[in-house]
Amino acid sequence: MAAARDADRAARLADHAAYFDGLLALIPSKYYLHKEADEDTLAWSKYYRNRAMKAPKQLTKEASKSGKRTKFEEASRSIADLQAEEAAAAAE
Repeated sequence: MAAARDADRAARLADHAAYFDGLLALIPSKYYLHKEADEDTLAWSKYYRNRAMKAPKQLTKEASKSGKRTKFEEASRSIADLQAEEAAAAAE
């Protein structure tokens, strides 16, 4: 009795596996298999859009920060340093 039940279970399992394989055969593989994407495809993908557009923004931010940094470094120099630089420039 138990052997018949196990055989019936194995037969049902094989039927279900065959049915599932048949369903997968109906779906084109491009929908469930991952293909490697090149860099151009990623640049225009809606999920990677910020990544592609981030580079120009990042460059302008860095340029702005470095400009501000140099401006504040010039403002934070002491008067003695500025006078020494002016004297060295005048001596040349």
